[in-house]
Amino acid sequence: MRKLLFILLPFILTSCSLHAQTYVGIKHGISLWLTKTGYGRGSLSFSERQTAAYDKGITSRITLSPKFVLEESILYYTYKETGINNAENVLELKNSIQYDVTYPLLGYMFPILKHTKTYVGLSIAPRIHMLRSSEELTDNKETFYSCLLGFSYTHIIPLSKNLFVQSQYTFEMKPLDNHKIYTGNVPLDNRRISWNTSLIFKL
Repeated sequence: MRKLLFILLPFILTSCSLHAQTYVGIKHGISLWLTKTGYGRGSLSFSERQTAAYDKGITSRITLSPKFVLEESILYYTYKETGINNAENVLELKNSIQYDVTYPLLGYMFPILKHTKTYVGLSIAPRIHMLRSSEELTDNKETFYSCLLGFSYTHIIPLSKNLFVQSQYTFEMKPLDNHKIYTGNVPLDNRRISWNTSLIFKL
């Protein structure tokens, strides 16, 4: 627990120090995992392990300028391998720089969308994997790390002056994994498509 708090401390301090420009909230959604084993036709397929996971966590949005926003999220999900007694708990610390691409005429054509904002962004998501293997006679635990790079498309929909709904689509990947040659084992899941919704509050 102390190690986890130490990891989360920069995130908490950043949000608190910039509270006047910060939106915070809760986030949840579904992610779908794919496997890419190389280039060309047939190299991208559904995972042979569990393909879907339920993501949940907290998020903050910090306004850097009229056009740029920094989003920081802490997500947690459990991943189980099909047919194997392995349970993998994943903690993902996602940092995303987003740019406002709201189309001005959209609010004119559809008044209900007048105050809706649209962002595109780039993200980096270091992850902590806590793997637990439960066999009949052993109970093994292992921790390892990885990192994903991603692209996001986000809508911010106002419900009131200080309350907003965020809808976000994200594609993440391990960019170097498609250069690996797998022999004798199943390729790891290295592409991730997710849809998350958040309820965020302006501080």
